[in-house]
Amino acid sequence: MVERMSGGVMTGQSGAHRRNSDRPRILDPGEISGTVGHGDRRVRIFPDLDALSREAASLIEQTANAAVSQRGRFAMALAGGRSPRTLYRILAAESGSRIPWEHTHLFWGDERSVPLDHPDSNYRMVARSLLSGITIPEGNVHRVRTERGPRGAAGSYERMLRRFFDANGQGESALTFDLVLLGVGSDGHTASLFPDDPGLDGDRRWVRAVRAPAGVVSRRRVTLTLPAINRSRHAVFLVSGSNKRPVMKAILDDPAPAASPYPAARVRAAGTTWWLMDEQAVPTEEVP
Repeated sequence: MVERMSGGVMTGQSGAHRRNSDRPRILDPGEISGTVGHGDRRVRIFPDLDALSREAASLIEQTANAAVSQRGRFAMALAGGRSPRTLYRILAAESGSRIPWEHTHLFWGDERSVPLDHPDSNYRMVARSLLSGITIPEGNVHRVRTERGPRGAAGSYERMLRRFFDANGQGESALTFDLVLLGVGSDGHTASLFPDDPGLDGDRRWVRAVRAPAGVVSRRRVTLTLPAINRSRHAVFLVSGSNKRPVMKAILDDPAPAASPYPAARVRAAGTTWWLMDEQAVPTEEVP
């Protein structure tokens, strides 16, 4: 399903208009069957990054309140990079009173193996754009311990996640985050899962130490794996910029063949996987 957002209404591919109040709702976490990787995919197109970030904030607000009502807590994995900064500032400045931060737990989808005060640190970016503007218990912020080195940090993060989600012994059926935020690179990578990474296939771990391809900033990294991401109840991609057009055409035209070269195409949460795109990222020939 592709939906184009414009002027306060939502325009479907057929040209029919629906009011924002009629837009598809976020599933209550209690309605998720627990089947990993077989949920719905929905695509929405927005005029710009600010508009798609506001929609993402609304989805987060809905999902957070539903999760707390159903399960007593909301667990969200955050994205790094440039695109989410606008969203985090909106969450801090405008959504603070509507999100139950005291019952919210924040995690990182990936992290660069750098000190916390390094300009490339995803934690540093989130701390400045989001954490500085909200009131959240210190124990609810679960950062990657980069001071332990990539392998040590990956091992400790996986152990922490499995304890938090009480997943030991649940095998493939264990669900993790209520919502995971993701971006997609022009090469089709997401989190720090890059094309041609042999660890993409058959990996049962939830967290890995990886080495990004040459030319990528801060090559030593820690990342959630596809099994961990696809155990999420919902996933939200934030896609902005014209450099994303070629990869988005490949992913949205037919996600099955794109799964091999593009890790982002392999993401399919248990509930809904949202692709929120700005106009610049939309392929010239819009997908059906």
